[in-house]
Parts: sequence; structure tokens; C-alpha cells
Amino acid sequence: MIKNEGYIIFLKEYAKISNFSIEEAEELTKNFIEAIRNTLSNYEIQNILLKRLGSFIVHEQKERSGTLFGKKEVVTFPAKKAIKFKFSRNAKEKIEENIKKRKKKNGGVL
Repeated sequence: MIKNEGYIIFLKEYAKISNFSIEEAEELTKNFIEAIRNTLSNYEIQNILLKRLGSFIVHEQKERSGTLFGKKEVVTFPAKKAIKFKFSRNAKEKIEENIKKRKKKNGGVL
């Protein structure tokens, strides 16, 4: 799993809230993501709703054409299914509210 700054901060917060080590928090996060992936790909379920957070949704991507990076040839990418996450209205409002507070506190800069 790619470890970017946001992911590392998330793991530290999760570990602190749950009284886990960072390694345990990372393992639980990996297991959670794998369970979501397996559930949506192995069963005829189109979404998983997590109350007060949002939904993981199976999204159908249409066939499309494009160019490969570094090459000039046009290729066709086949249709496929992908998993999208959509925040609940409540979670989205809280995130937007926190962003506004940070911008106000930092003079318009996140």
C-alpha cells in the first residue's frame, strides 16, 4: 500500500483513538479495505453503506479510447468495473465545514 502523508496521519489518529500500535492500525486498515474489495467483487452486491460516513459503490466504466503515456498511438481501454466511494451528506458537510475553518484560520490557505 502506498504511504502518503495523509495515510500516515490517518494511521496515527486511528492508532491513538483505538489504543493500537501504528502497525496494528495499518493491518486493520488493510483488512478492512480487502474485505470491502472482496465483498463487492465476489457477491452480487452493488454497494456497501457505512452509516454517517458514506458508501462504497460498484461503478461501471464504459469502454474508451486514449493514448498511452509516452506513446503516440491511440488504444482502446475496455469497459470495466471499479469501486467508488461517495461520502454521505452529513460527512461531506462536516468536511467542508472543517476546511472553511482551516482556511479562515490560515488566511484563506489550507
